[in-house]
Amino acid sequence: MSSPTILPTDLIIEILSWLPVKFLVRFTSVSKLWKSLIFDPSFTKLHLQRSPKNTHVLFTLHESINDVDTWVVAPYSLRDLLEHPSSTVSEDEYLRFNNNTYYVVGSTKGLVCLMDDNSQQDGSREIWFQFWNPTLRLSSEKSPTLIVKPNARLSADVHCGFGYDKSSDTFKELKSALKQRS
Repeated sequence: MSSPTILPTDLIIEILSWLPVKFLVRFTSVSKLWKSLIFDPSFTKLHLQRSPKNTHVLFTLHESINDVDTWVVAPYSLRDLLEHPSSTVSEDEYLRFNNNTYYVVGSTKGLVCLMDDNSQQDGSREIWFQFWNPTLRLSSEKSPTLIVKPNARLSADVHCGFGYDKSSDTFKELKSALKQRS
């Protein structure tokens, strides 16, 4: 009996880089090598370059039952939406939060930046961020909390942005508090 043929790693990367992400998620369980290849940042960049652009939209839904606010963020295929406008998103495809106020700050390169803004009894606001990859169904821990204290003479509007800086190959989150005289 002959030994099994092993494909060169470069060939595996080439083949995998053209596949849809839903298959890549499944293939992470094939072997430790495949999992490390698929989660490698250089593979991710290659896959993003080869993937069709703007194929999904994000829906944010708010529901309040028994004074409990629930926010749901769900990705949805544009093609499916156009072909089947009344279809259902399965529960394993979305992210659910029980919070007061919830926002999608932005999305780039398959990563979504989410923000929670909770008003406190003393008038201050607690703001935190979380990152989510809907395709891989992975989310980060909450960021450290940014606390915006009230001021009798000034009010602050907090504005946030999210993007990718190609020159430094990093994702950037921008927070600014604009003070306005009351």
